Amino acid sequence: MQDGYTRPQEAARYIVEICTELREIAHTAGLSFLAHLLSMVILQAGRHCSSEGQEFRKTSEAAHSND
Repeated sequence: MQDGYTRPQEAARYIVEICTELREIAHTAGLSFLAHLLSMVILQAGRHCSSEGQEFRKTSEAAHSND
């Protein structure tokens, strides 16, 4: 993990960013169950983000509904 992610909100934001990219790769590769699991991780991590948590959830839930 990169330096500077010591606060839970920062770590959660980083997890959302990475998992969003991984979910796109999984979806493109036809790995729908893996994409679904990554969507669940994104939703959970988004809940740990401070004021940005609601925006992450909206984006994640919209993407999650496509799985």
